[in-house]
Order: sequence, then structure tokens, then C-alpha cells
Amino acid sequence: MPDSQPDESSEAPKTDIGPTEQVPVDDALTDKAVDDITKRESDEVLEAEDNERSELVKTPQTGITFFGAIGWAIVIVILAAGILAVIPYTRYKIAGLVLTQNYSIYLVDSSTKQPIASATVSLAGKTAETNAQGRVDIKVKVGHDKLSIAKAYYYTSNKEILVGLRRSGTHTYNLSAEIVNVKKG
Repeated sequence: MPDSQPDESSEAPKTDIGPTEQVPVDDALTDKAVDDITKRESDEVLEAEDNERSELVKTPQTGITFFGAIGWAIVIVILAAGILAVIPYTRYKIAGLVLTQNYSIYLVDSSTKQPIASATVSLAGKTAETNAQGRVDIKVKVGHDKLSIAKAYYYTSNKEILVGLRRSGTHTYNLSAEIVNVKKG
């Protein structure tokens, strides 16, 4: 029967390994590789140091990052609206975007001072008719607009008016009757 133990003569001989000697390498490729590694590592170290400093300081590089783009847009819109609101002419254009007001009219005949019923009143693209007492209310946006008042046998009145921010009461307008020559037959 074969022996199950290995033969001692088949093992490799053991040798003691002593300190190895370093042999200097003067290979140009090795020198280049060492220089590249050193440069890359120093770049990484410098970048890490820069990142640490920027985390500590946290100064915005551009103004947009301070509030964010939406924040700055809101600030600019508010400032622009504030500046324009101070200027009388543009104040009403801005307010007219969101505010409306009732504009009350009382229409009378210029010579008799009697109310004129069923006259057509147009203001800011809206049209209404005066009632039997010569009155009409039209709800329109605040601001400057054209008012037109027309009635058969009266001269049409066209005016540029201001619908103010505050209710200003009833506005009285006088219409003059046209002179009609009647031929006797």
C-alpha cells in the first residue's frame, strides 16, 4: 500500500530570507510616473484645502446664490412696482391691473338742468345706459380712460377722465341739446 505521508525529500528546501537591498532605478519612465503621481496628489491636496476653506467662509460668488434666482426676481419686481407707484401717471396703470372702482355719473341737460334718461355712457370698454333719474354706475379699472356720453338730439361728449383710487362721489356731466331747425310747410 502506498504510504499516505508525503515524502520529506519532495518538499522544497527552506531558506532564510534576509533584508533585501534596494537597487536604484534610473529609468526615465519610472521618474515620469513618480513625478505624475506626486503632481496629482499635490493637486488633490490643494483642492481639498480649498474646499475646506470655502465651506468655512460660505461667501456667495454671485449675488444670485444669496437669495436664489426667484428671491431676487421678487425683490426686483417689488422695487420696480414701488418706484413706478410713486410716479403719478404709472401709479394708476399698475393699480389698474388689480383694482376696480365704481364710477358714478349724473347726466343733466345743460340749459334746463333736468336729468337725461336713456343716454349711452361708455367708459373703459364698458357701456351702460342712464336710468330715469339720469344716473349710471360703471365698475371699471382705476386709471386714465376715455368717457363717451351720447344721446339722440344732444351733442356727444368725449372726455379723458381719471378713475381714482378712492371713491370720489358722483360726477355730474352736462349735455347740450342740438339745435334742430324745423321747416314750416
